[in-house]
Amino acid sequence: MQNSNKAIIVLAGGHAGSTAYATVQELQKRGKYDIHFIGGKSSLEGKRSRTFAQFGLKNLGVNIHNIVSGRLQTKFTIWTIPSLLKVPIGFLHAMVILIRLNPSVIVSFGGYAGFPVVFCGWLLGIPVILHEQTSVAGRANRISSFFASKIGLARESSKKYFPKEKSVVVGNPIPREVLNVKVKTKISSPPHLLITGGVSGSRAINEVVYQIIDYLVKNFCVVHQTGDLDYQRFLDLKTKKLISNYRYKVFDIVDPKIWGRYVDWADIFLARSGANFVYQLLIVKKPAILVPLPISYLDEQVENAKYARNFGIARVIRQGDFNPQTLISNLEDVVKNWDKIVSNVKDKKSLDIDASQRFVSLILSFL
Repeated sequence: MQNSNKAIIVLAGGHAGSTAYATVQELQKRGKYDIHFIGGKSSLEGKRSRTFAQFGLKNLGVNIHNIVSGRLQTKFTIWTIPSLLKVPIGFLHAMVILIRLNPSVIVSFGGYAGFPVVFCGWLLGIPVILHEQTSVAGRANRISSFFASKIGLARESSKKYFPKEKSVVVGNPIPREVLNVKVKTKISSPPHLLITGGVSGSRAINEVVYQIIDYLVKNFCVVHQTGDLDYQRFLDLKTKKLISNYRYKVFDIVDPKIWGRYVDWADIFLARSGANFVYQLLIVKKPAILVPLPISYLDEQVENAKYARNFGIARVIRQGDFNPQTLISNLEDVVKNWDKIVSNVKDKKSLDIDASQRFVSLILSFL
């Protein structure tokens, strides 16, 4: 059992990302808490790809506990059976950690590594709070909802997937670094393009970018976050083509402490449509071209992308239609209409500006 004068809070999840980061920032602003995060060792099954917690939350002083936990895969691969065999290990591992820490509350952000922590917490009689980032619902959170005391939702549209008596709309917590970004009123010359596929990167986006790198660096200044798996490939490409740092910077992962700097720098985004990124778009109000992950549960990335499109800030290209020609066409169209796009959304308000405060107040009500 952990001995501490501070209340112990356990966060958990398979893809907690910037939502957990923003939650920790607000918790640390409110008081002194002993904060721990329980999550998976890798963001991709069978590959060495770092998770957000391993660098983002750790840099905030959060204690990180990696568990060996399998996930239910959407298609059969060579990793499917080994992953399923790891599922019971994850439950045992989570139970041991929770007994040792004896937290006052557990906060899960969904994902395959979140459910074992939620279930074991419920068995131990520890209050469990969920946060659903998408505009629909994640698979793990839907299962976890039966064992939760309260569920914080990013959007009203998620309510139909969860028990009504437990659910409350709080918005999606946004990191302070992004909230501090000022809305741009003039496009840079040449335009600044930020490419990201999330922490793990996007192979689909990276492949098309690879094919048209000459066009991109001729017409834009580019910052490209590739993920761990493609980083060396693009670093080699940059060296081979003698591309200057001014025209093209490549990162495997961007530290969340400096992420806001690049969001501020950017004029246009090319990205997947994960909930965390989409809600950041609504804060900074800059145009984006979104390529939704086609295999997400309940088509959540497609729904997130539609949400951004309806807000007026995004063009959406289905992955099956995403190729050099469609990307170039959309980029040129966004540059041409940049002033109009930004002007049309400049007065729109996002629910997420105060989401961190609302969600942390919910958490602290259980202490």
